[in-house]
Amino acid sequence: KVIAESLQKISERLDEPQEQKDKNDATPTEETPQPQESTSPPTNENNVSFDQPTSNHQVSGVRAQDQGQATSVAANHRKVFKRQPPSGPSTISFPVQSSAAKSEMTIKVPAGSYLKAKLLTGVEASESRPVPVLLQADYFFVGPNKTKIDLSGCFIIAKSQGNLSIERIEMQTDKISCVSKSGKMFERGLNGFVADGNDSSFGITGIVNSKQSRVASMAFLSSVVQGIGSAIQQAQTSTQTNALGGSSSVITGDQAKHMAAGGVSNAASLVTNWYLQHAQNLLPTINVGSGQDVWLILQDTVDLPNWYFAKPKTQSAQGSFSYLSRLID
Repeated sequence: KVIAESLQKISERLDEPQEQKDKNDATPTEETPQPQESTSPPTNENNVSFDQPTSNHQVSGVRAQDQGQATSVAANHRKVFKRQPPSGPSTISFPVQSSAAKSEMTIKVPAGSYLKAKLLTGVEASESRPVPVLLQADYFFVGPNKTKIDLSGCFIIAKSQGNLSIERIEMQTDKISCVSKSGKMFERGLNGFVADGNDSSFGITGIVNSKQSRVASMAFLSSVVQGIGSAIQQAQTSTQTNALGGSSSVITGDQAKHMAAGGVSNAASLVTNWYLQHAQNLLPTINVGSGQDVWLILQDTVDLPNWYFAKPKTQSAQGSFSYLSRLID
């Protein structure tokens, strides 16, 4: 009986691996634990035994879970490295200078340059106030080192004032205006003085017109008339002295002549005073006629636009601009 029981146990043990194998093919004998969610990349900590076979759905579940963890990690990285919108003003603008505001190129006429001009308007100036006068450039400016800048035909406005001590009219230039062949014009302030075209001295020689001489002659005639009237009036009177030493004038001649002579004397006195007051208001002037040649000398540097000196474009290779001379056509 003991031997029979032992043989039966041995037989059951021999048959146990085949049955156990069949059971393993149908259902897993050990359930694999699910990995916990972690922000770290998946590692070989899923408690999966490589010695024991695992089912396909378990492996696919692990892979899906690993892919979910990777997606979560990538999402976290995107949130960390997401670019934040800049703070502050949304638009920053800077003023840009337009090309029209750029200063134009100019040609400088240095101080000391001289120009021959002609007096277009005559002038009769006194010492009391300046009088405007118009000149026209007849020649080009001659600058230092024999440079030439053509401004012939330009108009020049000057201020003139008489000087009786030298019998000349002094002129100070104020403005110059020019028009190019294309029709463009420019005006510039001009600080210079004018010299006589004959002796090249400061100021222009003129003729002194003194109106006081005529007034003085009329005042002299009035005084003569006043004296004659007084003499006639005195001839018709006589002086008498009384006992107390006093004197008195008595009309001894023709009374009508005495009265007429007195009236003429008083009228002549009033006319004389009027002429003297009128002579004080009359100031002498110096006259200079138009058409005289004068010299204009610059005292300060003046800037002129270079487009005024542009020549018509030609096929020559020398260029189309001349900065120091523009020949007269």
